Amino acid sequence: MEELADAQKQSDYLEKNHEFHVRICAGAHNATIGAMTRELRDRLAPFRQQQTLTAEQRFKQSMHEHPDIVHAIMAGHPEQAYEAIRRHNAQLSVGVLGLLRKQYADAGASESVDQPSGEE
Repeated sequence: MEELADAQKQSDYLEKNHEFHVRICAGAHNATIGAMTRELRDRLAPFRQQQTLTAEQRFKQSMHEHPDIVHAIMAGHPEQAYEAIRRHNAQLSVGVLGLLRKQYADAGASESVDQPSGEE
């Protein structure tokens, strides 16, 4: 996957990235967790696409996080896998929260411009 990120072939990367996450869920052998994860990924998709990180930065960040997850799983270390996945998700959460804060601030600035100042 790294060569796709380096070449910035976004659609190819996104397809492989999606496949990676599907395989991680399938490997859990837990239909409930798999369904919850898919639903959460679907709900967060619009936010992931609008993160402040550039596509190149996001790809490179994932390239550093995904191997940690795979190595922990392959080594049979569930706690390490959990921590690697938690760190990976935390990065997305930080990006989403930053985006929401910016949208909220922009909306507040827009409302203050639209509303009368109270002076007549």
